[in-house]
Amino acid sequence: MCMKKLFLISFIFTLVSCSQNEIPSHLLIDNGGVFYESGSKKPFNGLSIENKDGMPFKRTYYSDGLITKVEEYHLLKEQTLSKRTHFLDGLIIKVEEFYTSEVLKSILQKEDGEFTASFFDTEGNDISNELNQLYYSNGSVKQKGQYKDGEKDGWWKLFNLNGDLVSREYWVNGIKFPLKSLEVLIEENRILYDFNQDNLKVEFTGMVLIVDEEEETNTFIKVIDGRRSNFLERYYLGELVEKDTCRRIEMNDHDDGDKSNFNNQLMSYMNKTYLDECEIVLYFYDNPSSLRTKSRLWLSSNDQWNTQSLKYYKSGQLRSSYLNTYNAENSEYLDEASYVEEFREEFEYFENGSIHTSFIDGAFNRYNKFGLDISNGEAIGKDFNHYPYESWWGDDDLEQGYYKNGKKDGVWVSGDGIESTTYQKGIKNGPYSSYLIDSHKNAGCIYRSGQYVDGRRHGKFYIYNVSYPYEDCDKVRKVEVYDMGEMIE
Repeated sequence: MCMKKLFLISFIFTLVSCSQNEIPSHLLIDNGGVFYESGSKKPFNGLSIENKDGMPFKRTYYSDGLITKVEEYHLLKEQTLSKRTHFLDGLIIKVEEFYTSEVLKSILQKEDGEFTASFFDTEGNDISNELNQLYYSNGSVKQKGQYKDGEKDGWWKLFNLNGDLVSREYWVNGIKFPLKSLEVLIEENRILYDFNQDNLKVEFTGMVLIVDEEEETNTFIKVIDGRRSNFLERYYLGELVEKDTCRRIEMNDHDDGDKSNFNNQLMSYMNKTYLDECEIVLYFYDNPSSLRTKSRLWLSSNDQWNTQSLKYYKSGQLRSSYLNTYNAENSEYLDEASYVEEFREEFEYFENGSIHTSFIDGAFNRYNKFGLDISNGEAIGKDFNHYPYESWWGDDDLEQGYYKNGKKDGVWVSGDGIESTTYQKGIKNGPYSSYLIDSHKNAGCIYRSGQYVDGRRHGKFYIYNVSYPYEDCDKVRKVEVYDMGEMIE
């Protein structure tokens, strides 16, 4: 019996002696990253405790004098884990942060020599690639932005304690880009330069701010090695009105005075568009919450490139939808890709939601706003107003005429009767004439007349005298001579 008691006492003593050695942190000595208990020559094995306001707020674990783990706690009545840091050979390999509820908030982990981060909401859902907000201790938002694969990416907004926006930062894969005004950079041959810390001129990489006081816009453009990259945002009176993630290259020295076009800001004949998946979004200036246009370029599973353009009325009703497909086996630019006609689809709509035009499988169909098919002249139709988002552009500028096989055919006249154009199979072919204003039309005083061939001015275009007295208005004041769209005289 005595032997059993002795064995039991010996076993309990062994357990206690093998449990972790726990001491206050101030009794440890740091010797080049290796920790020793005061008065001992052996590297420390065990646990150190740090207290704050009478409560433990940090526990540090050691093995052979090296830190292996650190746990920090929220200073609350009920002690909850705030942060846990893991070490290997004295170096951090993983950091975990927790909400006061002890739900995991974030993980920073080293893999293949690089740190990756994951973020979670209070319910434990992974939000590593979503909009995130960081807060001050008073609960107000401190920072707001997006993560991509756990790294800050894109715009981050910074706020003061009162909730006022104080600055913006632009991040790319966890790296903060410098933000500079176009006015302080040097532009040479459409390339932007800056001076580095050694006062040497270098191609600029960062965000460029362009302020247009007359238009009341601020434009931000991402620049890589002095050239515009795949990001543009334009704000009108502080509201976002344009976002463009497409990358293009300019083909000539055209300069339209728009500073944001220092390196191909607009999609036009002068630019080539790289075959990169991208998107362009425009909003109405006078109603920035309403979408005006949304265009995108993407690669489908069959290795064909697709472009889609959606346009809207101010009311939010879809105005048009265009879908085109391209083969681009040996092309770097969309402009060099071959157009696949059989995959083209177009739809246009009246503002009441009824369909105006459909183009499917190579066939056009046109409808009036009551839904009547007018593809072959059953009733008069109206062409679309190409600028529905400009309030000053009225219905008088819409052309009216008849269709044949869904395409304009014959004479089409503007709603106010000022302009007359002849079409064949939807293309301008034949006589053209226009008046300058209503009173001239009433007096029979034509301002301009000529001929179109295959959609281009060809031959002589006459400009007439339209000043008083009207009796002289049929006299030719000027003659322009065109050769398939090019003025030659």
